[in-house]
Amino acid sequence: MTKRLLPPIIALVALTLYGAFLMRHASYAVGGSDSSGYANIARSLTTGRLVERVEMLDRFALPDGFASAFAPLAYLLGPRPGTLTPFYPVGLPLHLAVAAIIGGWRSGPFFVVPILATLSLLFIYLAGRELDLSRALAGTSALMLGICPVFLFQAQWVMSDVAATFWALVAVFASLRARRRAAWALLAGFAFGIGVLVRPTSALMLIPVLFGLPLRPRCLLFFALGGLPTAMILFVYDLTAYGSIWRTGYGQIGLTDALTFRGFNARFRHYIYWLAAMMSPLPLIGWLGAAFDRRILWRYRVLLMAWFGAFLLFFSCYEIYQEWWYTRFLLPGIPALILASLLAARDLGAFVGGERLRGALKAVPVVLLLLVTIGFAQRLIQRFSVLENGRGQLSHRISCRRADILLPKQTLVLSMEMSGALKFYTGRPIVRWDLVEPPQMDALKWTARAQGYYWAALLLPEEVEPAQRRLPGRWQLITEVGSVSLWMIDFD
Repeated sequence: MTKRLLPPIIALVALTLYGAFLMRHASYAVGGSDSSGYANIARSLTTGRLVERVEMLDRFALPDGFASAFAPLAYLLGPRPGTLTPFYPVGLPLHLAVAAIIGGWRSGPFFVVPILATLSLLFIYLAGRELDLSRALAGTSALMLGICPVFLFQAQWVMSDVAATFWALVAVFASLRARRRAAWALLAGFAFGIGVLVRPTSALMLIPVLFGLPLRPRCLLFFALGGLPTAMILFVYDLTAYGSIWRTGYGQIGLTDALTFRGFNARFRHYIYWLAAMMSPLPLIGWLGAAFDRRILWRYRVLLMAWFGAFLLFFSCYEIYQEWWYTRFLLPGIPALILASLLAARDLGAFVGGERLRGALKAVPVVLLLLVTIGFAQRLIQRFSVLENGRGQLSHRISCRRADILLPKQTLVLSMEMSGALKFYTGRPIVRWDLVEPPQMDALKWTARAQGYYWAALLLPEEVEPAQRRLPGRWQLITEVGSVSLWMIDFD
């Protein structure tokens, strides 16, 4: 009995230590558009104020056309005049809202991504077992995902990439499990739906999930029923936030226009290069090799090819790609790369070793794959200080709270990059220095002066010069927190 319990105990301890490691390095603050946007939506969900009337319009008796000047990052004009609404999907904010209700706003939301990253290792193991990997090889898949640099990088932030990866793994595991019992298709449908709520491109998971599911009417019905609640959430959210179930936030800001075949080759090469730099070329070679490995069931091969291939091809058509960490877009598909390469390495060892060699020689391809992947991952983690990035965002929280203490109560704060964090941490009225038009600014200056308002600015270094050039006046530096500077401004 003790020998049977030892492996799961070791696995549980390893997962716990990994989760603790991630929480130690995680960012416990929101900053830019993504993290502050998700956190602000989560808070709006708990207060029931998803679409917000711009308070300053009423306070200053301004026309509704001024609303965009008060829009923090991640917000756009709402479905009614004079309102603002978020443009991010609702999936991750739902996770954050639940975590905040359980653990409070100070820390609860910041545990979500590290926890989902840790659970992703469990579910890649379970998916590997369903794909006929041994316990040792399924455990190796968890190790390879856990050390993947972009996975570690994204596990530190309040962002959607890891959440999308987790739900993709759950959907694949449940779809494969449904071949034993049809009721698992309910979980597959629910996980697929949550994945789409988290990130709309998770709809690409439909093809691999369908190849995992047994195509029997009962299973397909269960799959649809599992996804029904998430579809209802999506419709209600889009109707509330954008005025129609056929509109989305990404569509409203024109992100769909960034999809183009022009430049496909450059983006494809970019992703291949950085995947190889992060994990070595071996997983990519193994994934391709798995397509021709007849020891793998044909439906597993199609599942694994479609799983990773769909994300690679889709985002090779997406114009935003320039940095190494944009490989985060591929994260929901990277588990397929890992699992396929391990299946191919396993079968290569069996082919080379033959039936008579059942010892170490058969393990050589897998061991080589693992060791080379670890070496490449470690090098890139050190090169980009991957584990040190999360803490850097603490300056956003500290600077916002310090500004809240130092500034007079009636102050309009000029900001852009810090606008989402200001909304989350202070609730103070912000004016987007990059969006406000000169005639609007003249009217705001006059109204602010008449009602006794002061002017300040909370800026990142790259914003200071363009903000001062766009809005000339007497700028006085008050304090700096890390790279964030606080200014008082006199426009008289």
